[in-house]
Amino acid sequence: MAADASIDDEAVCPFCSLACDDLRLKRTERGGVALIGPECPLARTGYIEAGTSEAAPPRIEGHAAAESAAIQRAAALIASSHAPLVAGLGAEVDGVRAALALADACGAAVDHLRAEGLMRVLLPLIERGGVQTTLSEMRNRADLVLVFGPDPRRLAPRLYERALPPGGLFLQDGAGRRVTYIGGAPEAALAPHLSVEVVPAPSDRLAEVAGALARLASGKLLPRPEVAGVPAARLAEIADEMRTARYGVVLFAPALLDGAEPELAVAAILHLVQELNRVTRWAVLPVAGGDGLVGASQAMLWQSGVPLRSRFTGDGPRFAPHRLGAERLLAAGEADLLIWISAFRPVSPPDAPVPLIALAHPETRFSRAPEVLLPVGVPGVDHGGATFRMDGVVALPLAPTRASNRKSAAELLAAIGRSLPERPQ
Repeated sequence: MAADASIDDEAVCPFCSLACDDLRLKRTERGGVALIGPECPLARTGYIEAGTSEAAPPRIEGHAAAESAAIQRAAALIASSHAPLVAGLGAEVDGVRAALALADACGAAVDHLRAEGLMRVLLPLIERGGVQTTLSEMRNRADLVLVFGPDPRRLAPRLYERALPPGGLFLQDGAGRRVTYIGGAPEAALAPHLSVEVVPAPSDRLAEVAGALARLASGKLLPRPEVAGVPAARLAEIADEMRTARYGVVLFAPALLDGAEPELAVAAILHLVQELNRVTRWAVLPVAGGDGLVGASQAMLWQSGVPLRSRFTGDGPRFAPHRLGAERLLAAGEADLLIWISAFRPVSPPDAPVPLIALAHPETRFSRAPEVLLPVGVPGVDHGGATFRMDGVVALPLAPTRASNRKSAAELLAAIGRSLPERPQ
């Protein structure tokens, strides 16, 4: 805490999966919170959207209501549902755990609003395995970083600042860091110590490029003079650079990959890294989206043993990633109730002709009034909790940055769960 009681030093940011722990925040009028620095567009927007500390009232079908009445109405809707869906799931770890407990109690399917990007990595990993690294390892060891696809800083603006500083614990003295983009380009300036190269390639043909690099890395020649418009000679140069790197990392943002089957690009990247590890050290680091995605994935795994996009049943949870996405379930009419959770940002739920229970950021906009609306506090602003970094190995504590009477999603979800009638044994 700084000497000025209105300023927080070293606050943990809840607004992306980088979870930076060096923010300086200032409390403003009516309980607002403003970012002093370091500058980050996602953090600045997140604190602006968090607004003041004043709590909005719960609503039933658009009309202000007592919290107890809204909770009872939500419990009644859940009790009468035959195919409930818990989606959004944008909450800190305790909020996710409470949501999963509720899903288990009512036999709901579970999906996260950013799960599409997660599945693009998870499914290839399940099929073929992979070598992943952490932000700390990249910071301390990486001398070459290969970026596939769009600039991952769209999802984590301070990624290079935090994970690719001028020096590294295990980098040779004076050793520079090289960053090579394939099928993408920097969307913001890079620090002077980073040597940057851009290799143009169609963003929807990255699987071909990664496959060609894997072939070259294994010592084989390419049968064609170019792959996806990239000359074979240039690909051979890149493969040689990768083979001679001391510690390389492939960065990519799964949610930003183009093409009809982005999982193929991820599978090809995993294969490339496996081939490179025959001669040197390489790993991948997928850049995840925010909204508590990594924490939701971790909590789902440790509490149920299966990933997101699963359904809780009397015989245990069932993982069905191609069937249990929220958008597909609602479009196919396979869900008769939507329980929407989004606490970090005002994310609107899918528009579907089913009853809606929303535990939502106070600034959320709806295409129609939810049957039940319970405004929730913003994690790391109105209440504490924990958030996982994108590499999944560190959970950082979120502390409230202001006095607030906004309740957390965890509190309200637990209250709904306690109001459900007991299921017959």
